[in-house]
Amino acid sequence: MGKEDGGKLEKFFDILGEILAVVMVVTLVVNLTNAQWHYMDVTSTAYKIFDNIQFYGFIVLTLVIGAEAVTKRNWVFKIVFLLAAAFIIIFSFLPDVRANLIDLIPA
Repeated sequence: MGKEDGGKLEKFFDILGEILAVVMVVTLVVNLTNAQWHYMDVTSTAYKIFDNIQFYGFIVLTLVIGAEAVTKRNWVFKIVFLLAAAFIIIFSFLPDVRANLIDLIPA
C-alpha cells in the first residue's frame, strides 16, 4: 500500500469519524433530555436503541479515530492498535462488563 492509498484510507476514516461524532452528539442530547424530562419509557424500543448507541457508539467512534491516526504510522503502531481494538471489542460484548462499568460509578 503506497502513500496515496494511506491518504485515501485516512480520508475515509476522517469522514466516517465526523459522521459518527454528529450521531453521538444527537444521541447524547436525546439521552440527556430524556433523563431530565422522561419522554421515553425505559422499556421502550427507542430508549434501548439510544442507550446502545451511546454505549457502543463511543467505542466505534474511538476506534475509527484511532484507525485514522494509525494510517500514517508504521506497522508496529498498527499492530498495537489492532490488538487493543480487538481487546476492547471482545470485552465490550461480554455480558457482565457493561454492568461492572456502570457499578464503578458511585450512586
